[in-house]
Amino acid sequence: MTRISKTPAERKNEILDAAMELFLTKGYQNTSVSDIVQQINVAQGLFYYYFKSKDEVFRAVLERLTDEFAAKLIAIIQDGSLTFKSRLEKISEVSNNVLPMSDSAFIEESHQAEFMDMHTRLSLHVARALIEPIANLLEEMNGRKIICIKDPQMTSAFLVFGIFGLIHGEDDHIHNRDYLKPDILLDLISRLLGVSPEVLSNI
Repeated sequence: MTRISKTPAERKNEILDAAMELFLTKGYQNTSVSDIVQQINVAQGLFYYYFKSKDEVFRAVLERLTDEFAAKLIAIIQDGSLTFKSRLEKISEVSNNVLPMSDSAFIEESHQAEFMDMHTRLSLHVARALIEPIANLLEEMNGRKIICIKDPQMTSAFLVFGIFGLIHGEDDHIHNRDYLKPDILLDLISRLLGVSPEVLSNI
């Protein structure tokens, strides 16, 4: 049988795909490196060529999920076919369904003490990724005379990290997702921008 040759990038992604599937279904603790390589029928040595340990591939999976999550949020923010309130509703929906298996062992383990630093760092990565697209939206609203703010970039950062603080600030292990409800977000943002929720809602 002819062996299929794959590029390093393809092989690394294949390992990540297998690891993600197993972490989501079995959890981190119940998944071994042997499980991952058996999933894609490669030698264990190949795994260690790309990743030093199971912990490293776990972190790589978290980083990939974080990038995908940020990309979904940015796509919603930049979708000009949606009203402002519709964007908030979609953001809330996506944020409450980060993974297809949100109650999986994987999610529980990613919030355990040994992974909390990584989890918080990745959450900050998402927050930072949102500042520029939100600033661009605010700049557009400025241009249309809907709002009048001096510094869209600073306002965007204040908004993003303010919401981040509300969600994460009460307890590092239990995120308060109530602050992601569309009506609460709409009220907070309208107050910051100096327009009524009714006006902001239908923009």
